[in-house]
Amino acid sequence: MNNNHPKQKILDLFASGDLDDQISVITSTHLRSCAQCQKYIATKEKDFSEIFDKASVQPQSSIPDFSEMKNFILKKPSHDDQKSVSKKAKRVSLQFNNKTIELPPTLLSAKENMSPWKSIGNISYSKVDIHGSGNMYFVHFEPGVNISEHTHDGNEYAYVIAGSFRDQHSEYITGDFASFSHDDSHNPYTEDPDGCLLLVSIDGPFIFKEGLARLLNPFRRLFYKKL
Repeated sequence: MNNNHPKQKILDLFASGDLDDQISVITSTHLRSCAQCQKYIATKEKDFSEIFDKASVQPQSSIPDFSEMKNFILKKPSHDDQKSVSKKAKRVSLQFNNKTIELPPTLLSAKENMSPWKSIGNISYSKVDIHGSGNMYFVHFEPGVNISEHTHDGNEYAYVIAGSFRDQHSEYITGDFASFSHDDSHNPYTEDPDGCLLLVSIDGPFIFKEGLARLLNPFRRLFYKKL
C-alpha cells in the first residue's frame, strides 16, 4: 500500500486533462498501482460524463451536441483493441551503473527521451526531454546518500520507481507520489540497500539551509539551468 499520494488538486487536473505533461507522466505511473487514487479518478471521470450528458440535452440551445464526442472520449477498448495493445506492449528497463531496473510501461516515453547519465558523488541523474513547466530527471541515490536540508524555489514532484527514501516528514516507498512546494523544507536520505530510483520534475532550484551546500545558493538559478 502506498504511503503518499497526489493532492486532490493534482488528481482533479489530471482527470480533466489540464495537468502539466511532466506531472501527468508521474501521476499516471502512480495510478497504475494505487487503488485509492484510481477510485477517485473514476469518480471524477463519471462527473465529467454527466456534464457531457446534461450539455447534450439542452433544448433550443446553441451548445453543440457533445454526445458523440463523449462516446468517443469515453469509449472503452474492445477485446481486439486490448489484444492489439498487449502485442505492442514492451518491456521497459533502465540500465546504469551495472544495474537493470524494470520500469512501468507508462515511463517508456521518459526512457526514450532521456540524456546520458551524469553523476554528482553518489547521485546519478539523466535529464528527460518531456514538455512541461520544469526540468525532468531520472535520479538514483546510492545507499547512504543524505541531501542537506533545503527548501524549493518552486515545486518538486517525484515518483518512487524503485527502493525508498525518507525525510523528517515521511517515508517514500516504491509507487509513492511525493510533492514539495516552496513552503516545504526537508532533508532527503536513503538507507535502502538498493538505494532509490526516482522520476522527478522540478520547476525551480533548491535553496540549501545548512552546511557547505549553502555556498551554492547564489548560483542556484545557473546551476538549475545547467543541471
